[in-house]
Amino acid sequence: MPTLEAFVKAGASARLESVLPTNSIAAWTSLMTGVNPGKHGVFTFVRPSGTPFQTQVTNSTCIRFPTICETLTSAGLRSCVVDMPPFYPPFEINGVMLGGMGALGPRVFSYPREVATTLMEKIGGYADDVAWMEYQGREPELVDRLVGLTENRFRVAEVIVDEQPFDLLCVVFVAADRLQHPFCRDLLEGGPHYATARKLYVALDEVLGRFLGQIDTTQTDVLIVSDHGFRPISKLVSVNQLLTKAGLMHSKWTERLAGRALHLALRLPESLQGRFFKFLEQARWGSQRRLLPGSAAYSDIADTVNVNLVGRESTGWVPDSEYEQMRDTVAAALTGFRDPATGAAPVKRALKREDYFHGPFASEAPDLVLEFEDAYAYSGEVGSALWGWRWLQGVHSRDGIIACLGPHFRQGAQASAVSILDVAPTVLSLLGVAPPADVDGRIADELLARPVPPERRPAPGPPQPRDEPKAYSEEEEARIKERLRGLGYVE
Repeated sequence: MPTLEAFVKAGASARLESVLPTNSIAAWTSLMTGVNPGKHGVFTFVRPSGTPFQTQVTNSTCIRFPTICETLTSAGLRSCVVDMPPFYPPFEINGVMLGGMGALGPRVFSYPREVATTLMEKIGGYADDVAWMEYQGREPELVDRLVGLTENRFRVAEVIVDEQPFDLLCVVFVAADRLQHPFCRDLLEGGPHYATARKLYVALDEVLGRFLGQIDTTQTDVLIVSDHGFRPISKLVSVNQLLTKAGLMHSKWTERLAGRALHLALRLPESLQGRFFKFLEQARWGSQRRLLPGSAAYSDIADTVNVNLVGRESTGWVPDSEYEQMRDTVAAALTGFRDPATGAAPVKRALKREDYFHGPFASEAPDLVLEFEDAYAYSGEVGSALWGWRWLQGVHSRDGIIACLGPHFRQGAQASAVSILDVAPTVLSLLGVAPPADVDGRIADELLARPVPPERRPAPGPPQPRDEPKAYSEEEEARIKERLRGLGYVE
């Protein structure tokens, strides 16, 4: 990617440390607010409903701290935000917003509504996200779809910016994420699909060049930021199976059978595996997974575990008086597990929520957040403690990237690390706007060549109380969950 390489070398860059759990919806919300999930209230793609395994999809109404674009709206500045994952349904700002990965009909995906009509007339519409899990055995077709998605997002931004001015333009290109899940090892090791996958990076670099060709970086600051990085894996850790083996979880025999069937499906030709997995998920979720009496803990959200607590879960089994002891018991069972083939401990840490999250919504966080050692990743299956799937080669890591070029940034400089929470206050300061009170991040001074402009507008007051999160309709909930399964984000 010569354009990206030249951009990084010319400006200031650093490793960007993401949040836990390392999923896109929590990470992007933290980036766009400057606070940890305990303050903005978004932890994962789905949220508990009170009944284990019957989760609800997270949406933009769950964000309970002002975003960059809302703060700019209060300051009288205009924003355009394209394909920001947590921003669906789109909400009112001074500017334009196009919804992220949940965006699909019948709900309008744009604010204002008429932007959707403009895009349909000028470029044929706003392309759907690409469910990479369904393309096993059709690798060239997947890459072609992702190249098309990338081109569509560039053209969307081009159309909108041509029609009206903005103080902030934010465009998210999700295609690289969709590609690295199935091709991570191939890309790092020159595997069989390397040449096919590389086509997307050529397209991304070309689009970056077209963007930069329309920007004077002596007058305009440009930031390239990822919400997380990627790491290769070889084995999936079935957390619910580990809980079952430890006597901490009990499930229906049909659930155990489904888990074994999934592993047997790995013997099918690769072109059939993805289709079988999709059929199995639909069949299993249609019968509704549930806990049986005696279950002390469960995992229905990636990289997390909850205690089956009396008074909180409808299936509650563990009384409040045993909550702390049970968390310790679960953490010990998971971190104490060893890979029989290597002797390694796949689960690196099981963090209690109060050890990481802070803020008014920290009590809504999962009871335990899991971190895995290299080569291992989460699975919520029951059947085998460890298994692998050739089509899932990579998962998110906490190490992302930030690269900046423009009048306020140092040239040819590299800093050690910047937190994802630092992006929002840095961007707001570049625009002369003070960040909201109680923000966790800071201005990333180590990337700056000169002080940011004086704050021309007063800092917003403390965040105002927001309405309770609103659930989708039953039909929307089912459709969006289906999309999230195709993206590998829910099981």
